[in-house]
Amino acid sequence: MSQDEDNKQKNDNASNLQQPVTEGNLNATDLQEEKPSTKSAQSSQSNSLSDKLEARISELESKVQDTETKLKSALADYQNMLREVDTQREFTSSLIKRAVFKDLIDLFTDLYFGLEQLPKELRENSYVVGLEGIIAKYRDLLKKHEITEIRFNDGDAYDPGKAEVVGIIPDAEKDGKVASTVQPGYSINDVLIKPARVMIFKKS
Repeated sequence: MSQDEDNKQKNDNASNLQQPVTEGNLNATDLQEEKPSTKSAQSSQSNSLSDKLEARISELESKVQDTETKLKSALADYQNMLREVDTQREFTSSLIKRAVFKDLIDLFTDLYFGLEQLPKELRENSYVVGLEGIIAKYRDLLKKHEITEIRFNDGDAYDPGKAEVVGIIPDAEKDGKVASTVQPGYSINDVLIKPARVMIFKKS
């Protein structure tokens, strides 16, 4: 080999040593040095995904709680509506029964107080005893349909919503109080069918 060729080869070798490191000429040691950086990136991505999942879970839990609250509220409204329907149905039934029983009550009340005015010897008559048996059955019928009797005792407060005054007894100390019940009244579930007839005390 000539002196010139030998010098040229040395120059080429020196040039190769000075070339910059590129992706094509990386060795295994270089790749190993990059691994910590790659792991850091993967860890960052994992943390980001975890945060997103937690946020989504929190959002879904909030929606479930909100839905549960709305369902409870809707159920409460429905139950209130059922109670209101039952109340209205009961009131309507009471009005119907009042219309049906009013005339019957008037008839048996007159019959009952007519028998009460009979002398003792006549009340032992078999016909009168039979009538009293009918009246007892009539009272059982009223109880069966939840019709209650309205009576006032001596000294009770007078209630104009349940009674009407048919007479007055002078008494300053008991002024405005009920003296006695002349005829009982009747009601069904707080619906008045017939007011009681009472005597009351009044100042002279």
